Amino acid sequence: MDFSKKQPALLYLDVNGFYFYESGTSSVVSMGFLPESVKDMDVINPTTLENQVKAFIEQGKITPCNISIILSPNLIFEKEILVTDVEKQKVEIAHYLDNLPFENVASSDTPLEKGVKVFAVNEELFTSLHTAFSKFGSAVENVILYSSLGNDAQLINNLTPENANLLIKKMDKLKQLSLLKQRPKTTPTPEQKPTEATAKKKQSPRIYVMAVFLLVLLGILGYMLLTLK
Repeated sequence: MDFSKKQPALLYLDVNGFYFYESGTSSVVSMGFLPESVKDMDVINPTTLENQVKAFIEQGKITPCNISIILSPNLIFEKEILVTDVEKQKVEIAHYLDNLPFENVASSDTPLEKGVKVFAVNEELFTSLHTAFSKFGSAVENVILYSSLGNDAQLINNLTPENANLLIKKMDKLKQLSLLKQRPKTTPTPEQKPTEATAKKKQSPRIYVMAVFLLVLLGILGYMLLTLK
């Protein structure tokens, strides 16, 4: 597919949905996530999300385009690893990423005077949008952290068509920071070798809450049965 003939577009992704601008149009449009498609940064149902994107494209009469996604700070997990030894840094980074409540995590880092600052996001969130838009002729070319914008963050905070166009023009310089190209994977240390438990998808905390609630109900039911005898 020849992407060069498509118009560039900007998608500002937040927790509850996204804002979208396609070059050559006169307005910024938006789409809110249904709770059945995306909730708490988790993709609940990719098919529902795809149907939402389809309806969004059809209603907005959006043509196939090349999309740059900018990730809101509300989606980003950050941690400063204040360790100067490179190997220890790798261990600390791997431990931090492994404990985030997502199966697939995309990450980036920037050096600090006495360590490194790690940025991480649920990779499935933007890859699911990538898949959904690609089924209707568009492509996601870049995924940029809000923090990577520097002083240009003011443009995304006031996302008018004019400001969106300015950001699109800056994508050539920002694409080297794209998570689609980076996504560094830390090599597991001996004490972090994959196990059957860590290989399974990380469960959301609400699953454990539901399990505890179920056990309490079973306990109450058992007590009632005993008292009836």
